[in-house]
Amino acid sequence: MAAIDTSNIKRLTPEEEEQLINARLGMEDRQMIRRVTKQWHQHVNAETRHPESGEKFLLELETFGLAYRKNNIIVKAEQRQVIEYQEKKARLEREALAVLEEIERLKVTLEESQELRRRKIAYDEIADKINAYPTREEQSKQIATLEAEIAAIKEEQEVERRVKRERHDGLTELNRVLDQLRIVGKGAEAVVLDSDTLVPELIVGDVEMSSSQPDGEMEEGEERETAQDTSNARPPTSTLNPHAPEFQPRHSTTSLLRSRLRGDYASAPGSPAPSAPSPRNTQDSNKNDDDVEMGEVREGPFTVKANGTSSHRLVADDLEEGEASDDSSLTPGPED
Repeated sequence: MAAIDTSNIKRLTPEEEEQLINARLGMEDRQMIRRVTKQWHQHVNAETRHPESGEKFLLELETFGLAYRKNNIIVKAEQRQVIEYQEKKARLEREALAVLEEIERLKVTLEESQELRRRKIAYDEIADKINAYPTREEQSKQIATLEAEIAAIKEEQEVERRVKRERHDGLTELNRVLDQLRIVGKGAEAVVLDSDTLVPELIVGDVEMSSSQPDGEMEEGEERETAQDTSNARPPTSTLNPHAPEFQPRHSTTSLLRSRLRGDYASAPGSPAPSAPSPRNTQDSNKNDDDVEMGEVREGPFTVKANGTSSHRLVADDLEEGEASDDSSLTPGPED
């Protein structure tokens, strides 16, 4: 016998199953009523009264009564089941609500636990970072050390600024002294052309301290005017004196002049030491001494001051040994 395939059978819903059960119960009740009614009609409509027909009718009637009581019991049982079902449904609903409330409560508790765990993790991380830092005492010591270093650095900076200021003042003074020496050097180039008249042979540039124009930046017109004035100011050569004794230059006077010049340079504060005379300058000085013939008056140099006036300086060769000149030095001191 082939097996019945139940996969294609449609399952009934609970409502359809209940309707099907009620229909079957009602069909049985109707069948029993029909049998009782049929026995009743047979017993009444029979031409001859058979004693067994009455008994059959009574038997059918008792069977119907039993079925009725049975159905009544079934109905009551079903009612009790319905009540129990409703109570169970209500209980399940209450339990479902309680479970939902419990789920919500557990969800809130879970969120709180997760938040607490996150906070603990963050707290642990912050605590690790804090523990990695030095203590308050160590930080106070470090701060004190840094403050001391800052104070020392400030003192060093102040010392450096003071040193720079002193160097600046020294350089300013050195520039001033160099300007004075430059003016003195320009004035020393003047010569005396006559014993009574002192005229500068060459005055180069401006002798004032406040002049800002360099020596090599004069215009062509100014150079021509300066050369013309110098040539016009030069007097004729003095005449010879036939009765004058023979002139012999002394080397001691030349060395004395040089020592005085070195003393003037050294007396100036911040001025560099004068350089040794070159052989060319020595030859020029000897040549100048040889050019002085017998009977001539030796021309002595004079210096030009910063205000444009000239001051006469006796040449060391014209002085006797041990004789001092009227002026203590060949160069003027720095102006106040």
